[in-house]
Amino acid sequence: MGTSDRFRVRHRHGHRLAEEFRTSAGVSPAAPVLVTGATGLVGSAVVRELQHSGQRVIGVSRRASGEARIDLVSREAESDLAKLGEIGGVIHCAAVFPAVDSGDGAEACRLANATMDAHVARLAQERLCRVVMCSSASVYGPHSTDDEVEEFGPTSPEGPYARGKLESELLFTGLGSGSVSLRITSPYGLDMTKRTVLTIFAEQARAGGPVIYFGNGTRTQDFVHVADVARACVSALGSESASGPFNIGSGRPIGMRELAELFVEEAGLGGFARASGTPDPQEHQRANYSIRRAAEVLGWVPTIDLLTGLRSLVRSS
Repeated sequence: MGTSDRFRVRHRHGHRLAEEFRTSAGVSPAAPVLVTGATGLVGSAVVRELQHSGQRVIGVSRRASGEARIDLVSREAESDLAKLGEIGGVIHCAAVFPAVDSGDGAEACRLANATMDAHVARLAQERLCRVVMCSSASVYGPHSTDDEVEEFGPTSPEGPYARGKLESELLFTGLGSGSVSLRITSPYGLDMTKRTVLTIFAEQARAGGPVIYFGNGTRTQDFVHVADVARACVSALGSESASGPFNIGSGRPIGMRELAELFVEEAGLGGFARASGTPDPQEHQRANYSIRRAAEVLGWVPTIDLLTGLRSLVRSS
């Protein structure tokens, strides 16, 4: 049985879960939904998902043009947001990501994110509208066991970015408008601009290998396709009885060695996976996040398996 065959077997339970919990929660098209960070990886996918469902959208970003160009860190952000008119809800995807989650640069990112979050929270409070905040699974801190991490377990964020995300979750929860925080694991898609293990492995696989991993390749990550993340955002906005945190991931973590082997298989160019000979300082980390609450409350489960996603990355130029 090849690596991809073993991976497919592990996905069967996920497909059964999808049939068990799938619902048709929607968003009323009466008023437009505000999407912040609308030109980013997650934000642009959310805009597409909303538009596909017939929902009117106001997508704002500092990289957009015209009225949609709003820098949420700027002093003018509050007045710019006030000019947007009627809003039926907010999906808050805007964030600044540090290159390294420590030091002055990371702290500057935390402060920028806190400013953006405060502006969005104030707008939501004034308009009495629901907010879906894109948070991060990093609020839990490093996890080194095979036990599943659930939403109401302990949080121990490391670094300014993760601490800031948890602080902002509390900010939005305090609004009293049934706000939701989505703790997203490792989102990916064709629009990725950051270099990640997925983009690096894809490049190496397209070149015919070797696809190189650090340490023993046992560190795991939970990769979730951005289209599935977008569906989770829309489901959360439409599920008016839902509130609090939800883990949003594939529910199927994968080790770095197995990931490298999958890329080699999908490329089909005779490459191979091998260890770099350099230790992985995060070798002990495990990404076991339970997504059952999202299934039960939001009616959401991921539908794009990792093999399908990897195939698109390998074949993209």
